[in-house]
Amino acid sequence: MPQPTNKSDLCEPERQLVDLLRDLDFGRIQELQIRDDKPVLDPPPRVIATLSMKAESFAPEEARLGDFALKQPVVLLLLLIRQIGEGKILIIEVRHGLPVSVEVERALVRRGVSR
Repeated sequence: MPQPTNKSDLCEPERQLVDLLRDLDFGRIQELQIRDDKPVLDPPPRVIATLSMKAESFAPEEARLGDFALKQPVVLLLLLIRQIGEGKILIIEVRHGLPVSVEVERALVRRGVSR
């Protein structure tokens, strides 16, 4: 599957994840299931918002855009999801509506040890 560059390049579950990242703005998404190379949002992952107690933090929500270019952190997250295929992302740290770090559980692989 080619690398996505715009929101319109995404399948519906990927679009929903991009919307979730933007809506969250700051916080964490936990326990995101991955199935068939796609994020699973039903049942929804646990979403923890980080809120600032500054007056400018409560500005009206930005109008939703139809299509837009994806920023590199979003593209990298979507490519990671496609690479995982089946599994779970434990935590996605979100700042300014973009993923900044991802925690993925991996099986321990020991090199040079035969069983």
